[in-house]
Amino acid sequence: MVFEAPLNDGLVDFLGTLCCEAIMPDANALLVDDVRFIDQLEAFEAAGVDHVVYAQSFGCLKGHVEVRGALHGLKERFATVPITVIDYDPDASALNRKNRILLVVEATRNAHASDDS
Repeated sequence: MVFEAPLNDGLVDFLGTLCCEAIMPDANALLVDDVRFIDQLEAFEAAGVDHVVYAQSFGCLKGHVEVRGALHGLKERFATVPITVIDYDPDASALNRKNRILLVVEATRNAHASDDS
């Protein structure tokens, strides 16, 4: 889902319109076990990523709950790389997802502005 623009509402292009650089995860790392979150977050942290937007599909309730639990624990480990989960389920509108992403971008910009002060 992350890599198919029609399935993620053109997330990468939308971030580009907000003057944000989208750094995509390694597709091969997404096909292994749950350690992938740690490896990807370490790579993002090393690259200086400010904020992670995790596009979460809702095809499987068990997987959804497990991912939420795993990411909750990783938020503490990677405190300098905030993680926002955006749900792509039938009940979440595209407008709601875009508004949440706009809030993430605004919060990140505000954090940088306060760091520069």
